[in-house]
Amino acid sequence: TIENNFSQCYQDMFVLGILNGKRNGTFLEIGGYLPYNGNNTALLDEGFGWTGVSIDIEQRVVDEYAKARPRTNVICADAMKIDYGPLLERIAIDGVVDYLQVDCEPSATTFEALLSIPLDKYRFAVITYEHDYYIDMSKTFRDKSRRYLKAMGYELVAANIAPSGVAVFEDWWVHPALVSAETIERFRCVDKRINLVEDYMLSCPVKA
Repeated sequence: TIENNFSQCYQDMFVLGILNGKRNGTFLEIGGYLPYNGNNTALLDEGFGWTGVSIDIEQRVVDEYAKARPRTNVICADAMKIDYGPLLERIAIDGVVDYLQVDCEPSATTFEALLSIPLDKYRFAVITYEHDYYIDMSKTFRDKSRRYLKAMGYELVAANIAPSGVAVFEDWWVHPALVSAETIERFRCVDKRINLVEDYMLSCPVKA
């Protein structure tokens, strides 16, 4: 029934696929940027009744987002300096939020934002994490994020997501206590050096 999606690389479709088209879910969107073009939560919000919090550091963008999508609580702030506890307390249900997006620039900022989130107190069913490996000069933050998320109980389902043959930029994660083992296996694709997103979305999710 979905006619249009908004994400750059089908992140919105991945979230809905993992959660079986869930309605009225919740999200924390770090690095929301524009309200529609390339946005990972617009479809969840307007097509499936999700609510949540979006954070961006640019006031101009925040003003545009808040006007276009009033259901979402849009905050202008530095993602590395926010006290996420009170925000998550408002949107979590029994300590769970359905979707977390972490998408800042550069890679070091994204990782610091991830460390600021109290993952010991709140769990997320799905995480899309933008490590920007292809432009990370240090080539360290992808591995740092993987070690950290695995230590916090998350399972890598889709590794090295890329829109093209060179731009490896994201990993997609789930919490195994919140997503069925069958679904995890159906979506698992972690053995490719470059995981072209269109190939992944058209093949891995429909494996028997």
